[in-house]
Amino acid sequence: MMSCAEFAAKLQAAAREIEVGLVAPTKEAMEMVAEKAKSVLGTDGYGWAPHAEATVERWGEHGLGLLTGETQGTVSSEAAPAGIGAEGVVYANTKQAVFFEMGTIHQPPRSFLYQSMVRSIAEIGVIYAHFAEKVLGAL
Repeated sequence: MMSCAEFAAKLQAAAREIEVGLVAPTKEAMEMVAEKAKSVLGTDGYGWAPHAEATVERWGEHGLGLLTGETQGTVSSEAAPAGIGAEGVVYANTKQAVFFEMGTIHQPPRSFLYQSMVRSIAEIGVIYAHFAEKVLGAL
């Protein structure tokens, strides 16, 4: 059995590991969300309204979402230390991404970034649970 002082020292070591170690699971989670976001472009997505006939006639059945692959090719993710943890982001660097995400006067929103993140919450929880098991298992 360990003393209170030994347990406190182990907790401090675990806290340091958490501070530094959270970047890896955050990076893993953001990469997973980015892959989901890429895969949903040009599909009916998350129950999105079908493309209008004029859109299909002009751009094909996948609409503009996969016409050039430009938006799909710019979907990226990042993770970095922040405060006593980490933060991550998933983004796409095209103006079309904003139109897909927010919609326009002619096109309803087809939120591929936000919806991919929201629909990944359970999987993200598992990623962080594995990290927590690793850190707490060392106590």
